[in-house]
Amino acid sequence: MIRKPISKAVTSIKSRLGHYLLEDWMWVRPATAVFCITAGYVVWLSAFHRPAPKSADILSLTALSFGVFGFLQGVLRWLAVPDPEIWIPTESTVRIADNFAVVKIAVANWDVTPFLRPLVLRTAPEGCSLRVSYADPDTGEIKFRALGRWDDNPEPINYQTGAPDLVTMLANRRLAKLFPADRDRSEDIHTVPLAIKQDRSAVCHHFNDESYSPSHQPGWRNPAWLLPDKRYNVEIELRGYGMIHPARFRCTLVNEDGTGGGFRLTPGP
Repeated sequence: MIRKPISKAVTSIKSRLGHYLLEDWMWVRPATAVFCITAGYVVWLSAFHRPAPKSADILSLTALSFGVFGFLQGVLRWLAVPDPEIWIPTESTVRIADNFAVVKIAVANWDVTPFLRPLVLRTAPEGCSLRVSYADPDTGEIKFRALGRWDDNPEPINYQTGAPDLVTMLANRRLAKLFPADRDRSEDIHTVPLAIKQDRSAVCHHFNDESYSPSHQPGWRNPAWLLPDKRYNVEIELRGYGMIHPARFRCTLVNEDGTGGGFRLTPGP
């Protein structure tokens, strides 16, 4: 009767310990190094017929090893913290639906350099959301703030009926995970459309999943997100679970077809 609860307790302890070591694998290598340094010190003294090491020597060396282990673990954890980058891609203006153009930004959670990858991998923040604000460059007044749309998420449309899918629209507010990206792999880069404009139109509109609502059709035009013909200071803020601080990026939306400035994004302000 007593053996069964004891057996369950031992199994639970093994499971929890194994889960901890597997999940927090960075703890394993430094701890192993601590053991090897201490054991190697004792073997080295014995091999050269030196006096047996005093317990104080072993304790001091063990304390030093754990200090080094703590420092290395802190460095590895610091390197693993996600630090996404936002920038304007080379082809930031993209044509869609024959007579519309969209300006986009790019986002990536760059992984650590290749020689550090055997030791640590960049973690992936979860539930990433983008908030975009548009401001008048002359007065600094913010016209409006709105969420951004991840191109990785599906369009919030029921393709059988053509009606907007409200469930998908709500789910698309966040990107599930921003996985570490390799600088040599373009498919690891995420794109986010900011504004959409129809040909021969003087105005553009901010674009996200809510733009698919029936009241904003045709042309994905939300009256609250109207941007007349001029330049705007744009600020993008990226937040996600696992990030220490939000990533921010500032650029200028040029909407000056009437004066030859075109429809594009430029660095700044």
